[in-house]
Amino acid sequence: MISNILKTSLRFFLKHKSYSLINIFGLAIGLATCILIFLFVQDELSYDNYHNKSSNIYRLEPHWVGEGEDTHWAASQGSIIPFITSNYPEVISGVKLHFNYGSTIFRYKEKVFTESGVVTTDSSFFDIFSFKIINGSINGALTGPGKIILTETTSKRYFGEENPIGKILTANERPYAVSAVIQDVPKNSHFHFDLIISMDDIRTQWPGVDQAGPSAFYSYLLLPNERTKNLLKEKVDNDIWEIYGYTVTGDSANIPEGYTAEMIFNPITNIHLNGHAEKEIESNSDIQYIYIYIFNYCNFCINNCLHKLYESCNRPIGKTKSGSWC
Repeated sequence: MISNILKTSLRFFLKHKSYSLINIFGLAIGLATCILIFLFVQDELSYDNYHNKSSNIYRLEPHWVGEGEDTHWAASQGSIIPFITSNYPEVISGVKLHFNYGSTIFRYKEKVFTESGVVTTDSSFFDIFSFKIINGSINGALTGPGKIILTETTSKRYFGEENPIGKILTANERPYAVSAVIQDVPKNSHFHFDLIISMDDIRTQWPGVDQAGPSAFYSYLLLPNERTKNLLKEKVDNDIWEIYGYTVTGDSANIPEGYTAEMIFNPITNIHLNGHAEKEIESNSDIQYIYIYIFNYCNFCINNCLHKLYESCNRPIGKTKSGSWC
C-alpha cells in the first residue's frame, strides 16, 4: 500500500511539476513558520523558570487607590522586606534589589570599563535565585561592604583566564574585592546584570536603606507554597499601613484619608508576560501576543489539514488495477 502511494505521488509529481513544487514550497514555508512560532511561544513561556524555586518566588508590588489615582508599582520601599521577614515566620527568605540605571566606571589596573548592569542586593540573594557558581563561593560573598560578584563574561573582560577571586576593582574611589563569579544571566529572565555589589556597601553610605523612604528597590519573597502566599497576603494587607511606615493608632495616627492599599504578590514566572506595573525593571512582553501566535498556529494547522483532505477527496489521480481511484 505504501509503495503504491509513493509511486502514485511520484507519477503525479513528474506529471505536474510546477503545481507540485508550488505546493511543496508553500508547505515548507508553512511548516517553518509553525516551528518558529512554536519556538517563540516556548521561549516566552520559559521566562524565569530556570530558578529552582521559581514556583514559590513572588515579587511584592504596592497598589494604592485614592483621590482619583490607581497606582501599581513594581518598585517598593526598602523597609518592606525587613518588616515582612521579621514579622511573618512563614516566610522562608526575602531579598531586595537596587538597580543602578546610570553608568559606573570600574577599574582594574590599566583596564577601565563603563558598567551599566550593576545590581546591589542582600546576602539572601542566592537563597531565592538560582545562578551557577563558576568560581569562588556564595557563602559570605555578599556579607559586609566592599564585596562584588561578577558574571562569567564580565570576569573574562577584566581578568581573562586569571583567577579573579580576591582581586580588587575600584569604582568612585571605593575598592571592591571579587568574592565569586557566577554564570551569565539567562536571556529568559525579567532582569539582567553584570555585577552584584553587597547591599551592606550602601548601608555604610545610606543608613536608611532598610527604612521607609523612596521606592528604589524591588522586593522578592520565597514562600513554601501558594496556600501560604494567600494567607500571608491577607496578613500583609491588614498591616499594610504599618509596613509603609505610617502610625496606625493613637493621636499621632497619620494614615492617609481616602486611600486604600494592598500588596500584590506577583509570581516571578508571571512577570515577563503579565508584568505591566509602573517602574518595571525592564520592558516586558504581553500574554496577548502568545494568544495571537497560538491562534495563528492552530489556524494554519487546521486549514492545511482541511485543504489536503479536500484535495484528496476531490482530485482523483487515476485508477488502480482494482478500478478504484487513488
